[in-house]
Amino acid sequence: YDSVMSVAAIDSANALASFSQRNDQVEIAAPGVGILSTYPISDAMASVDGASYMVSALDASVQGSASGALVDGGLCTSAGSWSGKVVLCERGSIAFADKATNAANGGATGVIIYNNVAGGFGGSGASTIPTVTMSQEDGQFLKANKLGTSASVSTIAQTDVSAYASLDGTSMATPHVSGVAALVWSAKPTATNAEVRAALTSTAVDLGTAGRDTSFGYGLVQAFDAIDALVNGGGGGGGGGEEPPPADAPSDLSGSKSRKGKNYTYRLNWTGGAATVDVYFGTSKIGSAINNSGSATWTNKASSGSFKVCNAGSTTACSNSINL
Repeated sequence: YDSVMSVAAIDSANALASFSQRNDQVEIAAPGVGILSTYPISDAMASVDGASYMVSALDASVQGSASGALVDGGLCTSAGSWSGKVVLCERGSIAFADKATNAANGGATGVIIYNNVAGGFGGSGASTIPTVTMSQEDGQFLKANKLGTSASVSTIAQTDVSAYASLDGTSMATPHVSGVAALVWSAKPTATNAEVRAALTSTAVDLGTAGRDTSFGYGLVQAFDAIDALVNGGGGGGGGGEEPPPADAPSDLSGSKSRKGKNYTYRLNWTGGAATVDVYFGTSKIGSAINNSGSATWTNKASSGSFKVCNAGSTTACSNSINL
């Protein structure tokens, strides 16, 4: 439906998530990887040396509790001598269910499988002993510091508690945009849905290919800038009387460029212009109806480009163009 905004998921480095959709419907992007979120059910727990850790129950794991000294099982590709132990297994090489089976065959009472990449994860597989999954960071910490200490795990779901989970998905990214849209609309309740949408897309931080693309859409949603664009960008009712004369166009545009990692930061300076201005990178509007402070900063992966500044809403009252 044309009225629906398709949201892309990015990680903390502004890279597109592997699971995020890529097509011409993608309109805007938001954080969607490793999002710590309230979660209405606690499906598992793990405690080692008296400290609790965030875990998830392996899907199809038996529901139960187990305890014992923590032991390192490596990749758990074969059964060890683990009688009465809680086995710490690293993700990789074989299926989760096979790791749990090997641990059970070695006499283990429970299993903790930790990730082999950063962050937490969920997994599926049948297990005859309580089996949970854990983040790479926590698993590596336990391996380095807590082997031999007392550990306990439980896969008995508790539905009367509020917990947290680190979750991935466009289902995480979309609520970010929905929340920003509600916040922006609350700043100007008389705005139309189309005006709110335009404020979100026109102020998004451009990512990937300059301008709208099929991975990031217009870019990363920006709450403050979108509010500024909606509230100060015109479109409201007037009070009558004579209209003020048009403002002079911005002039004397200059700028500089610096690089940090893969990103370039562009700093623009100009004189004159209306109270609010639009900033262009090539033909793409990267700043819409922003307060005219005589300067603007933009960060993007693009290594070069042409900039100009225009009075908000105008394509003729513009500054000189500069290439940086």
